[in-house]
Parts: sequence; structure tokens; C-alpha cells
Amino acid sequence: MLGANLFVRDTRTVALTAEGARLLPLAREVIEKFDSVPGEISKGPLPVRRIPCGVPPWLPPILQTRLTSLGDSKGEKFKLTQSPLVSADIIDGILRGRLDFGFVRPNAHATVLSYTTVWKERIGAVLSREKYESVESITVAELLTLDYIGDRRDSDTEYRRDVEAELDKLGELRRAEFTLGDGARVKDAVASGRAFSLAPLPSPGEPTSLEYDEFVLVPVADLNFRLLTCLAYRDDTAVRDHELQDVLDTIILLFR
Repeated sequence: MLGANLFVRDTRTVALTAEGARLLPLAREVIEKFDSVPGEISKGPLPVRRIPCGVPPWLPPILQTRLTSLGDSKGEKFKLTQSPLVSADIIDGILRGRLDFGFVRPNAHATVLSYTTVWKERIGAVLSREKYESVESITVAELLTLDYIGDRRDSDTEYRRDVEAELDKLGELRRAEFTLGDGARVKDAVASGRAFSLAPLPSPGEPTSLEYDEFVLVPVADLNFRLLTCLAYRDDTAVRDHELQDVLDTIILLFR
């Protein structure tokens, strides 16, 4: 099989040929490695890599479910450690090496990161169920006749600022004197039909989750704004960490 004689034999002795002598050290190395196999097996499974990621409070439930399922299915290879953070903290964590990736709104300032859009959502208007439950959609012009209730909580302002800017382009947005944090006034103003708020429309098949039964979520027919969810990671990942890049590629395929 080797195409060379390794031994010279006679009736009394066996000696190595020159080729055999040259292969002897390699043969010893192979035998030593083979003998070490039981010991390596007895050490148990290899340690599982921990992959920390940033997950914002607004991540769509369908994406949260897919991310958790991915972590569960690949548990023997890696462990996804999810940290609940807002976009700014996720970006900072990736830049400082505390996170391997995260889900954020698009950010043009952190130029050493790559952003891949994995999800798009339309925005709906939160309105009075009594007055608007039967309508299929509402126009921006109709919304601008109502008071707008915004929010200034850090976890919620990331997309509201962008949507508000879009609405301001289409007309004068009449802002209410209170925010979504003032529950009683919000309930009264929206339920009575005097005001509206904004929320992402659920994915097909997902239930609409609103704070009060008196509210209904209605699509805005002529609002072309789309709320983007991006996967953020260092732009040198493909060169620096092939294993992590494989995980990111899987997430992109799974989420789209």
C-alpha cells in the first residue's frame, strides 16, 4: 500500500529499511495519540462557548421566540446569553467587547459596526375602540385632527422620534400635554376619541396586545414609514471570528 518495503526479514531477524527508519517516528506519534483517545474521552464534552447578545424590550415577540429556539437547539455548541438593553447600550456593549451582537434600530454613527436589517414593521394608530373598531384603516390627515400622545421613556422613544418626524412632515402634529406614563389621562383621552398613540402592528397571526380593552390598533393607510430591526455586530467579525459569523448568518436566515 505504501509502495516501499519497511522491513528486511530473514529466518532469524527483522530489520528496518531506510524507508522504515524514516517512518518510525511518525508511527510512534500515531500510536501515542491513539493511546490518548480514552483519556480525552473521559474528560467529558468540550466547554460550550458563551455568546452574549443584547436584546431590546421592543424586540418583536416572533423574533424573541426564534432567538430563544435557536439557543435551545444549539445548546451543545454555544449558549446565547441575552441581556435586556436599549439600542444605545447594545451598540456600546458591542464596541467595548461586552456583547457579540445585538438587535438595534439603525445607527449611522457607530461606523465600525455592521447593520443587517432582519425585520420590518408597519406602524398603527392606537384609537378608541368604540369609534374606530369597524374601520380598516385611518389616514394621516384624520390622525392630525386628534391629539397625539407620545412617550419619553428610554425604552420606547427609539422609534417614536422617527415616526413623529415623519408625521410632522405631513402636517402639524398636535401633541398632548401628557405622555403615555400618565395612564388614567391616556385611557380617558384615547377611549373618548380625542387622542391617539402609536404602536407597531403585529405580525400576521400574532394577537394585538394593547394596554386597555377600550383601545384598538388601526393601520395608517398613507404612512409609508417602516420600523426596522437590525442585527448589529462588529464589521470585522467574518475575519476575526468564523464561529460567531456562522451564528450571525444563521440568525439572518432564520429571522428574514
